[in-house]
Amino acid sequence: MKMVTTFTLCKNAGKELQYNNNMDRFEKLEWIKDTTSEEHVNEMFLTELVAWMSEDEFNKFYEHHCRCWNIDNINDMDDEE
Repeated sequence: MKMVTTFTLCKNAGKELQYNNNMDRFEKLEWIKDTTSEEHVNEMFLTELVAWMSEDEFNKFYEHHCRCWNIDNINDMDDEE
């Protein structure tokens, strides 16, 4: 059974807001990092981003990120114990 998580943390859920669509995703990310707290970026932003991804999208991102940043695979860590 697949578990579905819903988030109700959005302060403006249901409101239509206007955002600058002239910025690319990297500029938008910089804007978020520059205008919010480190805690927001590390906790809320990352959690919300993952919630928007499908399981397959996240798995591909996870594998890519771990490989590129030399993060041990969780299965490899189990073998060490």
